[in-house]
Amino acid sequence: MNHLLSSLIATWLTFWNWGNHPPPNHATLDLLVNGQNDPVAIVNIADLKPGDDWYIDKDLFVNKDATIYLHLKDLVATEGAQTEPELLEPLHSDLQNYIIYSILGFQNPLPDMVSCWIPLGKIKKDHHLKITQGFHFDQDVTNWAQGDILTFTEEFTAVSGDEVPDTGSGRVWDSNLKRCISKPTPTPTIPVTVTVTLTPSPSPTPAQNCTLTQGYWKNHPDSWPVSSLILGTTVYTKAQLLTIFGQPVAGNGLVSLAHQLIAAKLNIAAGANPSSISGAIASADTLIGARIVPPVGSGFLALGTTSALTTALDNYNSGLSGPPHCINR
Repeated sequence: MNHLLSSLIATWLTFWNWGNHPPPNHATLDLLVNGQNDPVAIVNIADLKPGDDWYIDKDLFVNKDATIYLHLKDLVATEGAQTEPELLEPLHSDLQNYIIYSILGFQNPLPDMVSCWIPLGKIKKDHHLKITQGFHFDQDVTNWAQGDILTFTEEFTAVSGDEVPDTGSGRVWDSNLKRCISKPTPTPTIPVTVTVTLTPSPSPTPAQNCTLTQGYWKNHPDSWPVSSLILGTTVYTKAQLLTIFGQPVAGNGLVSLAHQLIAAKLNIAAGANPSSISGAIASADTLIGARIVPPVGSGFLALGTTSALTTALDNYNSGLSGPPHCINR
């Protein structure tokens, strides 16, 4: 490892053989990672300083053509010794919520990269694949994190066929989003008998240049003018958006911002003039970025980071700025 971590990070790697484990449901091969066979590494990162970057280099070698995968799991944050009075510790203060993990040129919050097999690429027989894992600690974190330790497990596997290994966690790799997501649950097909009663179709509600609050949209899903929306860079279905509406804020600014952003976009889709709020909507989408809003994902933003945009969107949705509030709704 030519630049493995700084003097401020303590990393211990423990390797063992899986010979006593039941065989997996895919064709695995002998894989050498930094000279070790079938490795599983336990990594401890300690004494994090705001804004620091650390790197872990790995040299992978396999004796047959194969696809290499990486699995990160078992993230645990523990408090260490304090050397000075600790500032107020925020909600969601586990270290992993403030670390950006990078590999193969893309990056995501560390929790979005956990509990699925990340494909690292194909490797030819008797060739090496070198990778670098990066960890960036948020520069705005205060001294509540001093002395804290983050522990996680990383494991590698080499697969000769096309079958993707399964962690059993219910999470899979999304090649478009470049992160782990919950595995879609197939809907069973159940034969039903349907009795159809024909009734005149109601005339669609004409577009109105007025706005409604997020509480209205949460409780009137049948009035939604669209069946999906984009928050940040992620497309959410109507069902997912309704679960976000039902998610308590609980100190997570990403959730409160998403509530108002969903309402604002629904208002605009229903005919409200967007000119007074388009700048705030663009800023909110940029701030959210690739974070996935709970409970669909585990994204997090501090309330102080989102409060100004949340207030601007709330004022728009309430008719305090831009178009007036819709009457009789």
